[in-house]
Amino acid sequence: MGCMVFAFFYVFFFVPETKGLTLEEVSTMWEENVLPWKSTSWVPPDRRGRGYDSEALAHDDKPWYKAMFTK
Repeated sequence: MGCMVFAFFYVFFFVPETKGLTLEEVSTMWEENVLPWKSTSWVPPDRRGRGYDSEALAHDDKPWYKAMFTK
């Protein structure tokens, strides 16, 4: 039980959200020192000011197994 509590806090405070980001964008996020608990609202510099809707990307209705096995 103690290990699960530790793992929860570790993931929350040290692992950023990188869903939908390229490796270059993740690298930029690390260079800008974005805090992991604020990484969900971070927008890459390439996408800023272009009508980029982060809310639309946050709602992924496609099941994970279809995303893995379809193009």
